[in-house]
Amino acid sequence: MQVNTTRTMAAVQEKAADSPMKNRRDLSFSHFSRRYRSKLANSDAFYVRFNTDAGLAAVSFFDGSLQIISTMLGDRLYQIHDDQMVMPVTSLAWKPSRDESTDSQKLLGACLNGSIIRWTANHSNTVEHISLNDEQMYHAIDFSGDTRRFCVAGTQPYIEIYDEDRMQRVQQIGDRVNPAHSNKIFTCKFNPQAPNMLVSGSWDKQVRFWDVRANRLNISIGGKTSICGDGVDVSYCNNYAVTGGGTLGEGVQIWDLRRLEKPVKKMVWSIAYNGDIINPIVNSVKFIPRQNLVMAGCSDDQ
Repeated sequence: MQVNTTRTMAAVQEKAADSPMKNRRDLSFSHFSRRYRSKLANSDAFYVRFNTDAGLAAVSFFDGSLQIISTMLGDRLYQIHDDQMVMPVTSLAWKPSRDESTDSQKLLGACLNGSIIRWTANHSNTVEHISLNDEQMYHAIDFSGDTRRFCVAGTQPYIEIYDEDRMQRVQQIGDRVNPAHSNKIFTCKFNPQAPNMLVSGSWDKQVRFWDVRANRLNISIGGKTSICGDGVDVSYCNNYAVTGGGTLGEGVQIWDLRRLEKPVKKMVWSIAYNGDIINPIVNSVKFIPRQNLVMAGCSDDQ
């Protein structure tokens, strides 16, 4: 099938019976293809999140706008920017789904005014704005593997868990007396392989792993890595965590969750002429599922 990548036809072709975007692509890759670059907006990108099968990417920008991109067609399917979207959407989360059609996809985004946005294909170039907590400035959001709940966190010292259908808070981890973290929380996410485990990371140099059922701390990486973005991920085998450090110069580190005294591997970004190790501020890290690879996004444009 020859694909017409014009914006008006992209979404229509994705729904066609013989579309190249149909069928799940459970593939392993031995290498990466040549880097492809396309300008999406005049504003810098703030956050990117792929959906379950990586057929769609949601991209938020510093000007507050949001775009839904087809990774197969290389086209912008939807461009969203309304009067309420004046600050960047700080974090994005796709609802897990085995149905690869665009119509079945749902996206949530965290906002700095204590609200979230919700998008589906039915919204087209608009989003639904939902106020959750006026005291919050949200920096992190994620769906649980059961698809019923999502977690959000930000400037307040606790993590909130909501029922997505009812948009009601069903659980809170931490409070002002016993805080989940003592500084801004930049990441909180459910473990896809262990749906009752939640991991969070903060400026307070703490990475914490929570038992959601018991509503208590399970294990932690304490005082060793300062998180300033989506800088924590858990491996597919559930035995390792990767962290991306901030102001301490710790860089990318891999930890064995069974022995957290020290990292099992420290990745050196570069070495100065005098032999000093140089690690930039790492804003995002992620394991490549079923591969011995880690992706990292850093402040030195690499």
